[in-house]
Amino acid sequence: MKLSRILPLVVGGAVAGIVISSASPAQALTYNWNYTGLSNTSGTFDQTGGTITSFTGTVGGTAITGLLPIGTIIGGAGVDNLFPLTGRGVGFSTASDTFAIYFSGGLTSIWQEGLEDIIGTGVFNATPVPFDIPGGATIPTVGSLFALGLMRKAKKRLAAKTLVVNPVETV
Repeated sequence: MKLSRILPLVVGGAVAGIVISSASPAQALTYNWNYTGLSNTSGTFDQTGGTITSFTGTVGGTAITGLLPIGTIIGGAGVDNLFPLTGRGVGFSTASDTFAIYFSGGLTSIWQEGLEDIIGTGVFNATPVPFDIPGGATIPTVGSLFALGLMRKAKKRLAAKTLVVNPVETV
């Protein structure tokens, strides 16, 4: 079989291999959040598949140190760390206390475990953070454009070699 017939298959297969191998698994969505029921309470969180995987920021001006495990009991209920927030809420900690933000009836409340009481009732707002396309995603794109250019150049070269011209007859 001639190289000219299999070249597009080879190049196409290489490009497809590069694209598939550079595909990344699902990435977390990042949100900026704030809470209107308690001053200086805001931050960011990451979500993968509906579950909050990290939760940072401040609560009442105190730094949040981490997300509590699913099922941690705060205020008599186990948190589920799901977003959008559910009645079971998201649990997090500071250096000295544990908290949960619960959603109920259109409002959210923050429960502080040490006080055994609600310390704020307000609205929890979360806005997705736009994400950049990672630099690695451009490599397959540029590579495929380069491969297409090479294929076009090879086609032109092959056409020039196989071009049949009317022969000049000498008398």
